[in-house]
Amino acid sequence: MSSDDISPLLVEPITGGLYDLPDSFSLKVADRLTTAGWTVRQVDGFDERIGFYRQFAHRLGFPDYSGHNLDALWDSLRDVPAMTAVIIDWLPFAVEDRDYAARVRKVLAERTAMEPPFAVILDIGGVGEAADHGLHF
Repeated sequence: MSSDDISPLLVEPITGGLYDLPDSFSLKVADRLTTAGWTVRQVDGFDERIGFYRQFAHRLGFPDYSGHNLDALWDSLRDVPAMTAVIIDWLPFAVEDRDYAARVRKVLAERTAMEPPFAVILDIGGVGEAADHGLHF
């Protein structure tokens, strides 16, 4: 879901999914998720893949032995508790490692389509900021 069709996310029941949102909407959605009983985790402070894996594993409480690759990410995501949402400061990673970020995004999207409910909000910066870097979500 893009910021063009954000209004349902702010008013309808949240069932999970992957959302590309400007930072101004990310905070509103996080508040709504928390109010609806979701556990919300913030993942930020990285712009490359090892940093992503470290921050993601730390914020979601993955075991220390979790690997830093897509297969390990998938394995760990299968154990995420129901009604967990992750807000990821996505733009720095997507700019720095565009191809790998797209692969990670695909894994996250596949997991959000499964049960138990899981939501991922990719914070893509200010309105138009992603497009300034040639990124289109």
